[in-house]
Amino acid sequence: MVPAGARLGIDIYGIHHNPDYWKNPELFDPERFFPENRKGQHKFAYLPFSLGQRQCIG
Repeated sequence: MVPAGARLGIDIYGIHHNPDYWKNPELFDPERFFPENRKGQHKFAYLPFSLGQRQCIG
């Protein structure tokens, strides 16, 4: 259990390059994001902008 007020870090790079979630994770493959290719994908396997208050890219 995580104590209240604890800060957590998420290894987004590790998730985005995990072969358990992605076929050929090191390969540039924009087609992996086509709707027909996302069926069955874990909903947290791709975190492009995190989940912060502003979900800021910069």
